[in-house]
Amino acid sequence: MLSAVKLLEAHNVYTTAMNVAMKVFELTPHLPHNDPRRITEEMIYYSSLVCHNMLDAWQNRTNHPVFMDKLNSASLDAAETQKRIQAAVDAKYIKPETALTISKSYDELIEKISGMLSKPSELVQ
Repeated sequence: MLSAVKLLEAHNVYTTAMNVAMKVFELTPHLPHNDPRRITEEMIYYSSLVCHNMLDAWQNRTNHPVFMDKLNSASLDAAETQKRIQAAVDAKYIKPETALTISKSYDELIEKISGMLSKPSELVQ
């Protein structure tokens, strides 16, 4: 049976993903809605994919290959979100300070996901 500590750690990673996705979503009223480069749309898309893949990973934790694939996807989507955030800074849609705060949150999230990937046997049961 999965320990309570491991359950809390996994929940914390998902909660972190949701919190940082909400930070991205909260930026949207201040971003252009008719951006020809679709930066805003892609930031929201990738940030929500992180959460989606984290949830899918957890729901499939008894299937090791699917679990690992979904965690890897969540990590890649977090990195894609960071790219879109940097593009928003370059386009002068958001302030560099705001981007730095969100990007650091994604760095922490990627680190947590990497920790889960390095010890999947503790979570896959």
